[in-house]
Amino acid sequence: MASDRTKARIFSNTAWLTAGTIVNTLIGLYITRALARYLGVADYGLYTLAFVYLNFTAVIANFGFDPILLREAARDKEGTGALLTAGIVLKFLFAVPALAAGAAYLLARDFPPGYAAAVVCLLLTHFVSAFDTYEVVHRARLWGGTPAMASVLFQALTLGVVLWGRARGWPLEWLIASHLLVRAARAGFLYLRLRAQMAVRWRWDRGRALFILRESWVIGLTGILWVIYFRVDTLMLEWMKGPEAVGQYAAAYKFVELSLLGSGLLIASLGPLLAERWPANPAGFGRLFQQTVDYMGAAGALVAGTLLVFSADLIRFIFSPSFAEAVSMLRVLALAAPVIYLANTFGHVMVATGAQGSGFLTTRVTAAGGGVLAAGLLLFFLARRRHLAELVQQLRSRRPAPIEAPPA
Repeated sequence: MASDRTKARIFSNTAWLTAGTIVNTLIGLYITRALARYLGVADYGLYTLAFVYLNFTAVIANFGFDPILLREAARDKEGTGALLTAGIVLKFLFAVPALAAGAAYLLARDFPPGYAAAVVCLLLTHFVSAFDTYEVVHRARLWGGTPAMASVLFQALTLGVVLWGRARGWPLEWLIASHLLVRAARAGFLYLRLRAQMAVRWRWDRGRALFILRESWVIGLTGILWVIYFRVDTLMLEWMKGPEAVGQYAAAYKFVELSLLGSGLLIASLGPLLAERWPANPAGFGRLFQQTVDYMGAAGALVAGTLLVFSADLIRFIFSPSFAEAVSMLRVLALAAPVIYLANTFGHVMVATGAQGSGFLTTRVTAAGGGVLAAGLLLFFLARRRHLAELVQQLRSRRPAPIEAPPA
């Protein structure tokens, strides 16, 4: 009977999140299509860069707190008030150095003042995102409906802003800065929905906050390495080739980002259940862990195959013929999907069992180092592909000189 209830919880939560993800994906693809065709390759590259800076600084603002908060909220339902308070306060404190780091980088780069100001407004989102702790509680209780509705609301508002801005002829800077207001609306929705489900009380517990900080610091450090692994390629491309090349690469990477949403669906349901079973039910934990690995590996392989086969059609339909160079990039990036899906699984399992120690850090350091090296090699070959093709052609066409007979 308990097993049936567990399956029902997993099914209901996953169904909500799957429905929300499908709707979000469709809206997100339309947003991408509208932006790419309105802005063009170069400005779309600058738009993408703004959110790369947001991602880099987000690992400072959310210093690995959410996985620990999710784990503790699944285990300790009586201490929800203290967890909420600690999570929001810690995220507010860490948003300050995140904003400072982003602003310092923008000052060091030679960006137009209007663009830099818009990106700073975007970075203020970290303070609003502190209230995503409300969403963590929903996910821990497997109330998948609210996170799904919040994501759909966020995407719908973003689409409305983009279409309104395009109709009014907004410049790139306004489109970037408007993200702050959309994010604030999402946070307000999450708060109101949680209040409808349970009493939300602020309760400061210094010991609880220090415990979360101690548990999350390794995840925070590895998060920095992980975002380097995923996003340093875009920064390297901007340094070497400029915004237009970033626009081409962003078109390819967009489908990788969308495909990775699938990896969050099963983990969102299975993660809290893994935390519940460890260490009280090792046998149940082992069975659930094996199922998670099987599902995630198969899903990653399916994503890679789909992207390889339909890469040209996806780029042409969502973007435009001017993004044709993104097709070859997408085919290369697609091969990473199975590895990323499995890495996501193992990382969540380590957090669920409290094993986020030096081994967790070493694993991410190795992965990040290999990712940076692979990204560097990929960008080098893409930047020099014409020269390399000419070199190969010269080697193929060269004939060995005839051997002259030695003089008698």
